[in-house]
Amino acid sequence: MDFDSDFHLATSLKLSGLLRRVIEPLAGCYEDKRFGRGVTGDTTFEIDQPIEAAVYDYFEVLDLPLVIYTEDQGEVRFGDDDPLAYYLIDPLDGSRNARRGLPVYSTSIAVYPPEAGSLDEVGVGVVSRLDGVDDFWAIKGKGAYCGKKPLKPSPKTDLTNAVISVGSHLTTAYHVHAGFMARMAADVEDEVSDLWVKAYGSSALEMAFIAAGYSDIMVDLRAGCGLDATPKTYDIAAAMLLCRESGAEVSYGGAGGMDGGLPIDPSIRVQFLAAGNKTLYDLASNYLE
Repeated sequence: MDFDSDFHLATSLKLSGLLRRVIEPLAGCYEDKRFGRGVTGDTTFEIDQPIEAAVYDYFEVLDLPLVIYTEDQGEVRFGDDDPLAYYLIDPLDGSRNARRGLPVYSTSIAVYPPEAGSLDEVGVGVVSRLDGVDDFWAIKGKGAYCGKKPLKPSPKTDLTNAVISVGSHLTTAYHVHAGFMARMAADVEDEVSDLWVKAYGSSALEMAFIAAGYSDIMVDLRAGCGLDATPKTYDIAAAMLLCRESGAEVSYGGAGGMDGGLPIDPSIRVQFLAAGNKTLYDLASNYLE
């Protein structure tokens, strides 16, 4: 059976709407204690558990032959027939924000044809704000949108007053980007025209912001430095499609570099660089070691 991108987009948007309703009464309910880790190695907070359960229940009721990969459960197969698609999902990207009530958290849903073998072969991507109403989505070859509005990345081609999102969400990650930021700072004319640095704590949403033109550059190099707390494939798969379909530039890879071509595996740590256009991407890439 052919990959039905319209069906999988509708299925993904319906799921994100469900998760938005599930999380609404949970956001801001903070417990100050340590939590265990899910199947892929990331911390599973109290707020993650009902979200993961809602994803499982949704696909169980849908009752279609599908393979689902999530952050905390890993691979789950539904149905006995050959799968119609693979879903790579981060049900809640920005758990720390959500549990504190900070309004920057999202869900990321990337859908792949059954024959796909690489993270690059995503056919449908959805990044939905769970703290709001924005649904960023893309179908391969058909563009990227927020609702019905086409996404337009930043046309900016220099660093003056640029907005850059950096993967230094934790103190242990600050040294990772120190060299990159220092080299970039050396080319800034003065403090008035310096870049604005952001670290929102939701990689999928931050990359969607690149596709939408809210930010100009995004960089996260933690996976290349051996850190444990890094983005994984499920964090960026959908948002990469948003960027590419909108016209933004993005490259990614595992610990060894940014050569792309990683398998559809939720346990793989990733690093990446994105920018609103090729000119700005090339400029930013000059600051990588």
